[in-house]
Amino acid sequence: MKVFILSEDVPSTQPKWICDTLRDEFTTNCRKTIPKIIITSSPKHADIIWLLSAWRYTQIDMELLKTKYVVTTIHNVDFDRYYANADMYKMIDSFTDKYHTLCQNSRNDLRKITSKDIVICNFWINTQTFYTIPRNSLRSKYNLSTSSYIVGSFQRDSNETDLTQPKMSKGPDIFVRIVSDMLQTTPNLLVLLTGYNRTYIINSLKNANVPYIYLENVSNATLNELYSCLDLYIVASRNEGGPRAIMECAATATPIISTDVGIADTILPTASIYKINHLVQSYPAAVKNASLLSTISTITTTINKYSLDSYLRQLVL
Repeated sequence: MKVFILSEDVPSTQPKWICDTLRDEFTTNCRKTIPKIIITSSPKHADIIWLLSAWRYTQIDMELLKTKYVVTTIHNVDFDRYYANADMYKMIDSFTDKYHTLCQNSRNDLRKITSKDIVICNFWINTQTFYTIPRNSLRSKYNLSTSSYIVGSFQRDSNETDLTQPKMSKGPDIFVRIVSDMLQTTPNLLVLLTGYNRTYIINSLKNANVPYIYLENVSNATLNELYSCLDLYIVASRNEGGPRAIMECAATATPIISTDVGIADTILPTASIYKINHLVQSYPAAVKNASLLSTISTITTTINKYSLDSYLRQLVL
């Protein structure tokens, strides 16, 4: 069976975005685990076309899409932006045979706009990239004070068309509210940011006088080490299919709190999930319980269930 995977195809001169990384990991490991599946570079020669980056569907001839079995991944449906892109969703639905999404919440949202078959299957964690490492010397490596209480946020969250404005689904305003409140009782607090499109959150942290360090372009190896520099990671999203950070925190034994989005209720203990509509009242309790994810038994269970090998064995194609 030949499969063509449509991804973002970011030029090799730029750092890869997540869908390209997923495609490459899937392709490499599929050859070893399921040799009957052949990843082809030609949609014309494929038996199945997997639209991993569905918004790029115009890169494939429309008549060809209508003749193939098409699996479309919808990471999440952001209804704040859906209506501006409704025609695109309708077009994608016209040639999609099966949808793939990451969690029950995303499936519920997707069901509102399609009657097609929907399969839920969270993405994997690459344990060759993200894993636990000794933490003692890492802060000095990155010139981070050992006395700081370091809170991390590693995902892009500015509006793509105006970087000074927030991408509301990612909740950067919620993140700033939390760390601003934490600063009142934790004067040694420091925010550590990575990733692209962080203009809004940086400006907001400056305005709130919250200390921060921004490392924009880092490798996965560096990112793995930065997780191990954290006292806490905060997911502040209002709408999310993943996020990948939850899996990465599990693999790196990083304490984490999250809103109730995406895979949070699948991976995290309930005590580590806080409520947006009762933010100031609920997040402190979640912070106290954030280390629950860092227990060896939880890490082992998560990694065993969501390793790439496990994912390939439950392949949804």
